[in-house]
Amino acid sequence: MPVLSGLAELPGDTVVREGGSRGFLLLLASDLAEYYCKGPSLQPGHPFVAVNELLVNRLARYVGIPVRNAELIRWRDKLFVGIEILKRKMTGGLTQGNWVRLSNAATVAYLVVAFDVWVLNTDRHEGNWLGGVLSDDAGWFIANDHDCAILPPGRQPADLAALVASADANCVRVEAVRNAIRDGAALRAAVESIKTIDDATITQLVGQMPTEWADEAAKKCIRDFLIGRRDALAVVVETIMGIFPNLKRSEENPAG
Repeated sequence: MPVLSGLAELPGDTVVREGGSRGFLLLLASDLAEYYCKGPSLQPGHPFVAVNELLVNRLARYVGIPVRNAELIRWRDKLFVGIEILKRKMTGGLTQGNWVRLSNAATVAYLVVAFDVWVLNTDRHEGNWLGGVLSDDAGWFIANDHDCAILPPGRQPADLAALVASADANCVRVEAVRNAIRDGAALRAAVESIKTIDDATITQLVGQMPTEWADEAAKKCIRDFLIGRRDALAVVVETIMGIFPNLKRSEENPAG
């Protein structure tokens, strides 16, 4: 995977809510774009921070969830994952009022639910989101800040095998997103979209993670988890159906 060079560090006050509250670095890279950067050297207690961020970004893009450009960036002999900074963004939390302003809200909600359940992302909350500005009264939902998916602080790769079929309603924490899930067929379709990511693609994407962030044993644990949880996803989603207040009971089985 190509690696950009960092050219200059940017002041920390030039960006707000780009990728979480944990340690970060803002860099101007050799492509002259500005990036919000994360890496284990900035967060010693979170050794898989960059693996999570980069891998989940790649997976999200594959299934059609909007995400920002992610690049590997080397700066002062340290490797980081850099997420390109969004210049114009909506403000405030992901409330119902902001949700209805997002032009892609109705369709992206289903994919985000299925995806976050798949990668065990429990960190997408009302303060952890990005909305790109399209006009004065319209925005575009962009998924961001995935460093606590799959392997959050305290979880080791060997722990993943026991979590393949685990159901956690905290993977869908945003009330506006829960309220948006109304159509059982659309939710089933979202689950099927995840299942189109075949074993070879998952193996390739996991294999692209830098070895200085994850050794081959760790990559195998991550790959096996993603494949196993993909296959169990319909049943896992079915288990948490009760959190969607507007989903008709007759349509709620995503396994169909």
